[in-house]
Amino acid sequence: MSPRQSSAARCCNSICGGPPSGYRRCLTDSAFGTTIAPRRGSQSSYQSRGVSVDCLRIVTDLITAIGTLVLAAVAVFQESIRSCFYHPTLQISIGTRAPDCFAVPIRTPGGTFANSVYLRLWIENTGNATAENAEVYAERLRVRRVDNEWELVGTFPPMNLKWAYFGNMYFPRIAPRMGKHCDLGHITDPARRAVVDEDAPRLALTDQQTSLAFDLIASPNDRSHIVGPGEYRLDIVVAAGNARPVRRTIAISLRGPWYDDEARMLRDGVGVSVLKKETDKAPESPSAEGQKSQKCFVRASRTD
Repeated sequence: MSPRQSSAARCCNSICGGPPSGYRRCLTDSAFGTTIAPRRGSQSSYQSRGVSVDCLRIVTDLITAIGTLVLAAVAVFQESIRSCFYHPTLQISIGTRAPDCFAVPIRTPGGTFANSVYLRLWIENTGNATAENAEVYAERLRVRRVDNEWELVGTFPPMNLKWAYFGNMYFPRIAPRMGKHCDLGHITDPARRAVVDEDAPRLALTDQQTSLAFDLIASPNDRSHIVGPGEYRLDIVVAAGNARPVRRTIAISLRGPWYDDEARMLRDGVGVSVLKKETDKAPESPSAEGQKSQKCFVRASRTD
């Protein structure tokens, strides 16, 4: 070993702690005799930096994968997500006054006519999106009995109501903050009722008693959509293709007499409103009523 090489070895032993082998070696400038040695702990520093880079790469790949899945979910369910923030909201109202209720003559294809009073529901969209294919469904009808209990009218056919002026089952579009009228029913002058083919023989009404014909999408041949004087509750469902169904109960009071004056007819002849809260008991099934009467009979027998 030459003097210069032995000097480099001694330098490497003193600085690096060992001979110049493997990764821990000294760099010797043969021209000028200077020695450049790495600092102690450089290998562990490089290794820790490599681990940090690997961890950062894993976190970046994980974030990219999660972002891709989120974007894919948004693309697939974007309509459902959008409907949570933008959707139509349907509300129902009616008042026994114009423009909801008013007098209008009914004219038949043969040219005859009869005076009548129309009752119409106001369906309004208070949401922030357009309601599509809106419909109003008459679900069931109840009548108040003499004992103030509500009885289900079994002959009433559950069916959709007609949209005013159009006569369709569905209304294509109702924009936000706009509304449309839906025909609930009409009352015809009893003296001219038979002329427009709205006489219901099963009701046995005189030509002085009014009747209410519900404006269903189809009129049954047995005239089961026509009812006589009384207190009624009509349960309806208002829905649209992109809106949640709304259930309401319409209170109808048909007194019986007919008045040619529109204002008096809407004041004394008929009344209609939307119940904000159903306070009356729902009609019981015939079996439940039979069990109730049977219990009363057993209790009376035990008392005796």
